[in-house]
Amino acid sequence: MKKNKNQKIKTADLKKYFISESSLISSDLNTAQSILIENGYDIEELENEALEFISNIDLTQSSKIEIKFTWKELFKKLSKNGLPSQLIKNKIIPNYPSSNTGSTEDLELTIDCLSQIFGFSRESLINDEVLSISTAPMRQAFFKKPINTNIHQINAYSHYAQFIAKTVSVGCKDIIIKEYPKDIKEFKAIITNKEGDFDIESILKAVWDLGICVVPLNDSGVFHGASWNIEERHIIVLKQKTDSHAKWIFDLLHELYHVFVHLEDSNSSVIEEQEISPLQANDSIEEREANAFANGIIFGNKAEELAQKCVDNANGRIQGLKQSVLRVAEEENIRPDFLANYIAYRLNIEGDNWWGTANSLQITKPLPYKIVKDQLIDKINYNHLNKLERHMLSKAINTI
Repeated sequence: MKKNKNQKIKTADLKKYFISESSLISSDLNTAQSILIENGYDIEELENEALEFISNIDLTQSSKIEIKFTWKELFKKLSKNGLPSQLIKNKIIPNYPSSNTGSTEDLELTIDCLSQIFGFSRESLINDEVLSISTAPMRQAFFKKPINTNIHQINAYSHYAQFIAKTVSVGCKDIIIKEYPKDIKEFKAIITNKEGDFDIESILKAVWDLGICVVPLNDSGVFHGASWNIEERHIIVLKQKTDSHAKWIFDLLHELYHVFVHLEDSNSSVIEEQEISPLQANDSIEEREANAFANGIIFGNKAEELAQKCVDNANGRIQGLKQSVLRVAEEENIRPDFLANYIAYRLNIEGDNWWGTANSLQITKPLPYKIVKDQLIDKINYNHLNKLERHMLSKAINTI
């Protein structure tokens, strides 16, 4: 459709033509306008012929237009919206260049990724427009509010994690969603009856068998886990900083409770801003319920009783706690690493640091991140994903 002859083309429109039709950015729009005039076009009455003209200009050969793009400028703009440069470099940009100037192809791919993940318009990423990220991924989340929370970073990373969760949901659409267990006893029976063990592998298999997807991320900071209901498919994102199997298992069980109880509505979410701790007294009721569920699965509702037994057997001496934990764990058929962590959190509240000893009782091999990643790779069908989705997921879980 032709423009009205009385309607003048705006500079922004001309810039849009160069972006969308040529996949190139001109740093000098006046020069671009001069080229149009030299070829017989009236800027004030420019019509759709501009599209054909611009697409036929070999800008890479034109001495009048300089093609230049600096990553530094883009990173500075994105950082104002809480997007750290390391996340952009390592997990989003298809091919981060060794120099500070990227190729046109890299620029286009990066713009496509940022636009689809965060909802930025292509033009706003390049011109002087102020970027803005919606708070949609966080609106239905339960938060634990730490001091000095960077809400922009949490919001931005939530968009990224939600995009990965949506991608996994698409890739796992063939997996049947089964009816969830009604209580702790039923769920624990599902785990132990199928595998005979209570470890991260058996719990993950039980969770996947219910149709719930589990995704590991290893980016530093921002948040420590999340769960989504995406079009009735539940996705759990685990983001634990240590290699402790016990901590990964506790986080998984904690998020699982949110899935069972708090995420019935489609497109709802739970974001964990702080480390998930089994004994945080100032948590919200939802967080305390999730902790009680995880502790119930692990300890059979005897966590405090067992912790006190360990203290009593050690005659109240911290120096004797390690051997006491090992004895009680064997007597009660409880893994020592679970019991050690619970006691370490309990002592931490009282002002005592027992984490050095607790860490010596942890199971760390094979790496829990790899266990979670391998099960995800085994379940997902990459044929359901488009090129961008495959790229983003592969980068997210470090398979490329």
